[in-house]
Amino acid sequence: MLDPRLSTVLELIEPCGVLADIGTDHGYLPLEALTVGKCNFAIAADINSGPLNRARETFAGSPYLANVEFLLCDGVKEIPNPIDALVIAGMGAETAVMILRNDLDRIKTIPQLILQVNKDVDALRRTMTDWGFSIVDERILFHKHYYVVIKFAYLQTKPTVSEFEIKYGPVLLKRRDPIFLTYLRSRMHHLEKLALQISNQTKRHAFENEALAIRTTLDKER
Repeated sequence: MLDPRLSTVLELIEPCGVLADIGTDHGYLPLEALTVGKCNFAIAADINSGPLNRARETFAGSPYLANVEFLLCDGVKEIPNPIDALVIAGMGAETAVMILRNDLDRIKTIPQLILQVNKDVDALRRTMTDWGFSIVDERILFHKHYYVVIKFAYLQTKPTVSEFEIKYGPVLLKRRDPIFLTYLRSRMHHLEKLALQISNQTKRHAFENEALAIRTTLDKER
């Protein structure tokens, strides 16, 4: 049974042949993806042997043991073709970007790219759009913390995305689901408090302007 974060990751995967889970989390995602028919074959990959051993334990006794390969590797270089869907979830944006940058040419050929980073989501969006990836879908959830899951696809040309969309997500801003609106209100109040507390005029104006942009967005709901 997946937790809400990985369940959301799974939702964004379209049925495919081979799913590769980089930095596999006990192998939970690959097993569930096989179980519900999201993929025909899964690769559970990690740079450390500990997580791979735990993934093997997760699959022990499973009818899908023949449909998974456990790979001790750094990134995607050692993963054989094809990869139809690639998941990188549960790490920081800097680490995820490093993994992607190291094999960018290969990454661009993968039809589905589902990423979930624990912080600096805007930095991830900025880097991916700069590289020519389009944001296909986004989901937000709250499970002790707010998490954002983003699905990308390579378009070759840099998409046109505003700075506000980079910060908060073009798909999330368009869909405007209740969890996202709650997050926006929380973020707005936080920025307004920061603006009152900070003495640096430039930073204060930046906080005020961002809070105002969020308020304008929220006012459209009324």
